[in-house]
Amino acid sequence: MRVVLCAGVYVLGAREDVAWALQHALEETQSALESAVERPHPAAVVANIADLARANAFLWLETGLKAPARLSRLIPAAGLDQPPAVVWLPRALVLAAVAADIYTGYALFGSVT
Repeated sequence: MRVVLCAGVYVLGAREDVAWALQHALEETQSALESAVERPHPAAVVANIADLARANAFLWLETGLKAPARLSRLIPAAGLDQPPAVVWLPRALVLAAVAADIYTGYALFGSVT
């Protein structure tokens, strides 16, 4: 019974996380489109779209990382052993995302100069 209750709480929390991320993504998209209308210069539009893509990537990464974090709190409550991937996977994803973002920034600046 405890496993079923934990699974229900997990699903509800995941649904709230996705709804929150979707709301923020829509707000950021609307803001980017409004700024593209205000400043229709092609370079500004490309910069805004690039910022939007980067922000959305980190937003959905955060949402994806909330699931293992929530699961790691519920597994012991259900009386189950925690698999090792739940411990190291979120850290690896964060490191990979930050490394990719830094590399992309350096590659972009290196091609501009």
